[in-house]
Amino acid sequence: MRAEKQLITREYVSRLNASPFLMVVDYKGLTVGQFTELRKRLHKTGSEVHVVKNSIFRIAAKEAGVATCPALWRARSQW
Repeated sequence: MRAEKQLITREYVSRLNASPFLMVVDYKGLTVGQFTELRKRLHKTGSEVHVVKNSIFRIAAKEAGVATCPALWRARSQW
């Protein structure tokens, strides 16, 4: 894995370890304006939105010991 991807993966391992929970969502179909509004609303609650490549997230989740749903990855990659 390239050094840049390793750095990003380590960042998300840290984020996953520091978070009490996370949500994985499919944002397909949202306009830029809708996604911006989502970010603003979540920011008001102290939450954040991150768009992460599936491959990087899978590695980070595994390294952080976060259980993931294999069906989620299969379904998402078929779109």
